[in-house]
Amino acid sequence: MSKKGAVALEYLVDLIPRVIIFVGLLAALAVLFNVVVKQAATSPAEDDLNRVFEKIKQLQPYRAEKVFTTGDDYTLVLYGQEHLDLPEQCSKAACLCVTDSKGKTSCKRLTDVSKQCATSKCAASPMCFNPIDSNKVDIDSVRKPVYVCRHCTKLMITDSETLCKGHAAK
Repeated sequence: MSKKGAVALEYLVDLIPRVIIFVGLLAALAVLFNVVVKQAATSPAEDDLNRVFEKIKQLQPYRAEKVFTTGDDYTLVLYGQEHLDLPEQCSKAACLCVTDSKGKTSCKRLTDVSKQCATSKCAASPMCFNPIDSNKVDIDSVRKPVYVCRHCTKLMITDSETLCKGHAAK
């Protein structure tokens, strides 16, 4: 073997452990990045929960708002404070929840929703929802509309535009 060949072989033998270490570090970084990204990401169902929740908080009297969903195969439910199936996460407050196809439930509490619906002074009164009621909307397709409606103070979610507009009418 020539001297050049011996030097090249020695260089390759010396380089192999460094390449293995480098590839191992890259793989570890890729796994770490994947874990961090997955923890930070929310599901389409949770994104829709957040969007409907924000519409509820901003809803004015006698208004109906449409929210298009970005996911499918889950259920949105608006619970009253004393509903029999009220999830523990709601802590005896009205809340909006989403349950995905795997049975995972996430909720957002509506702490400013009253049990008693005022009959006058709509703008000055808080939203209300019957404490033992619930409104359920099954999301079975992407871009299915969810309607958020408010009569004077009474809140409702539904998948029926007609029902929502009738509820929100003066």
